[in-house]
Amino acid sequence: MRRNIAEMIRLIYQQDIVPSWLLANDNVLFSASQKKKYPWQKKSKMIYYAMKFSRVVYLSDFAIFVIGCFWISKALLTIRKNKKVSVSHNDYQKIFVCHGAHAEDFIFSDYCSRQNESIHKINVITLEGLEALTTPSILLLFRYLFHHAFGVSRKIKKLSQTLHFHCDDFLTCSAKNIGEYVFFSIIWRLAKAQGVNEVIFLALHVAAHACPPEKMQFQYLSHGLMKLSILPVKPNYSFMLTPEENAYFRSFFCHNVNCDLYPQYQLIDEGKNQEVLILSPEIIGVDADDIEKKFQDLLTWLSIKNFKITLRPSPGCKQSVIAFLKNKFPISFHWDIPTRDLFLSLKTIKPKFIIGLNSTGLYTALCMGVLPISLCDPDPNHAVWNMVYPMRKRVLFWPRDQALLDSIMHSSALYDQSLHELCTACDDELC
Repeated sequence: MRRNIAEMIRLIYQQDIVPSWLLANDNVLFSASQKKKYPWQKKSKMIYYAMKFSRVVYLSDFAIFVIGCFWISKALLTIRKNKKVSVSHNDYQKIFVCHGAHAEDFIFSDYCSRQNESIHKINVITLEGLEALTTPSILLLFRYLFHHAFGVSRKIKKLSQTLHFHCDDFLTCSAKNIGEYVFFSIIWRLAKAQGVNEVIFLALHVAAHACPPEKMQFQYLSHGLMKLSILPVKPNYSFMLTPEENAYFRSFFCHNVNCDLYPQYQLIDEGKNQEVLILSPEIIGVDADDIEKKFQDLLTWLSIKNFKITLRPSPGCKQSVIAFLKNKFPISFHWDIPTRDLFLSLKTIKPKFIIGLNSTGLYTALCMGVLPISLCDPDPNHAVWNMVYPMRKRVLFWPRDQALLDSIMHSSALYDQSLHELCTACDDELC
């Protein structure tokens, strides 16, 4: 499955029929790699049906233009609303683009501490922070949108026939992406004229695709494990989280990209405690029935083995959800500080195991010498393994590996051997 995704992403990137930013939707691209239609949800489903109907009556380009107009109009209204709050306009040299990720405040603070230039933070989803920049005129935006919208459907249909994809899915992608692309193209153009020399992204949004055409330099600071179905855009510089992602990124751009690794985590050299750290229990505890049952069984096993259990909810987890978990799982828990860096939590707790689904934290723990356990389905064709890092090869699975875990409890040598085997497991699915 992973090889199929990687090959399809390369095909789309290398083709010259449709600009790649029109197709930048990792979920749709994943479905396309499996030769399936994407199951659009809620508001997106309305856009899907509108595009499907407009294709039948030969009005696809007009529909894409209208939907783009709605996106731009909504963005301008949001910025105007935010401007009602007192805003100080400064001369910025860099713009830091976030999107609500759990670790972005920590990453932003760390990045700012190493810079001497003025940095402004914006949110690409809520558009918070854009009120401090020059707002483009609606006429300029609509004119640029008109230029990009008309002629798109013909190109999408041609590409769909060439690669045997579902045309309506990619028409919907185009309609959803075009407003954002046009809007941020003009934003970067105006920002550059005001002295902004670089934009920093934590994820490769459509807004990132708008940087190269406007000759705006941008950095990509990978904040989590990268999905294989992400359609990359070449940054001026990037920091990747894992060696596999670094190698993939270099290979994708034929080694013509400035790409480096984040500093690697330090091993926990001291003896580990009879403790276990559970990541995002608010997700695991209310997930699908099979995951919830696995979680219940694992908690029982941990209690029998006399483990001290520490839960680490996501930073945005509400207190009501935590209270719900306490009532649902009547076992003695300890609670980690969710806003503390996971590296520091692991150094403090020194757990023997870390448990999660397919979280980046499982990679972090393995690098630090803690055995990761996943509650996901080990089937290599499962959607959760849509990532560059070979997570499925680098974790133990519950309940599949319960017998091994029982043996590890009685042998530190087997624990170390299991760590070594996971760290050196070959990624034969993608290589």
